[in-house]
Amino acid sequence: MEKKTQTHAAEETASFQKDKYVKEVPDFKMDDSKSDVAIMKDFYTLIYGFIAQRVIDSFGPEGEQVVRRALRDFGKIRGTAQRERQLHYGLELNMQNLHVYADLPGDDDQETNRQVFEKDCFYSDLTECDMYELWKKYDLMDAAVVYCEEIHHAMWTAYHEDTVVVQDKILTRGDDRCTFLCKMPNYQKKINLKRYKEGKKY
Repeated sequence: MEKKTQTHAAEETASFQKDKYVKEVPDFKMDDSKSDVAIMKDFYTLIYGFIAQRVIDSFGPEGEQVVRRALRDFGKIRGTAQRERQLHYGLELNMQNLHVYADLPGDDDQETNRQVFEKDCFYSDLTECDMYELWKKYDLMDAAVVYCEEIHHAMWTAYHEDTVVVQDKILTRGDDRCTFLCKMPNYQKKINLKRYKEGKKY
């Protein structure tokens, strides 16, 4: 019985690899005009996109839910780490510091019509996104929209539990832009948070 089960599992694996996993993709060419940081961001974008898309392709709605849960976990550890790092340096937890002292290097590849940073509010109207363009090129749009719907909310609510994130428009959903309206009305609220130990290096 066990041998039969193993044989059946092997057949399913072979079928999965043949019908679902193997997919032709365009070649990736590095842009020499980009900085090393921008190139690393491209690879970050694609490694998520390929893995998540293949999970969704192979397992459908159940696979999508797995990806969503994984993104929430990833967003939570990023937001928590950013929060504790800022507390360690004596920074106030607010919407402005969340973006100014971000956890990843920024880039100049994205164009916005408008960005407003206040302590209790952040608004952005994003018309171009290099992550979106890569996901579109490699046919990873199911994974792309899941990322956009999950990651920001997970990160920013982990940074401060009272953060409210509203995304009326998202490029990966087919909209003409991404809009973010994020509020942190209780940013001055005293909350009991664990701080990094003194002397920790970053």
